[in-house]
Amino acid sequence: MTDDTIVNSVLSQNKHVYGRTLNSARMHHFIIDGTRDPKEELTPVEVFLSGVSACCVQWVEQFAREDGVEMPRIEAGITATRTAAEPTRFQFIDLDVKATGPSQAQLEDFVERFKQRCPLYRTVATAVEVRFTLRAGEQC
Repeated sequence: MTDDTIVNSVLSQNKHVYGRTLNSARMHHFIIDGTRDPKEELTPVEVFLSGVSACCVQWVEQFAREDGVEMPRIEAGITATRTAAEPTRFQFIDLDVKATGPSQAQLEDFVERFKQRCPLYRTVATAVEVRFTLRAGEQC
C-alpha cells in the first residue's frame, strides 16, 4: 500500500441475540440490529444514512470555518425511500440542510463543495437521485 491510500476498517460479528451485531471501528464498539426484531438498536440502513448526513454537517461546518462564516447551528436530515416491491434499492434520497449564520448563497456553495469531498455522498449519488432542500437562516 502506498502513502496516499486511505483505508477504513470495521469488524462486525454476531452475538448472543439473533440479528444483532457487535461492530468495532478502531477503539469504538457499537451494536447494530437487523431489519427484523429486536430493533432496539440502529439498523444498517440508519447507520449508513447517518454517515452521509454526518459527512454533510462536518464538511459544511469546515467550509464555513475556512471562509470565516459564523455558523452556530447546522443540521442535515436525511430520508431514503424504498418501495415494498423493491426494498433492496433506494428510489431516492432527500437531504434537508438547515443552517443559521450563512446566507442562502453561502450555504449552497458549502453544500456543492461537500458533494465533491464526501466519499459516502459521491458513492450514493452515482447510484440514486439525491434531492436537496437548503435553508439558510432557519432555526434548527
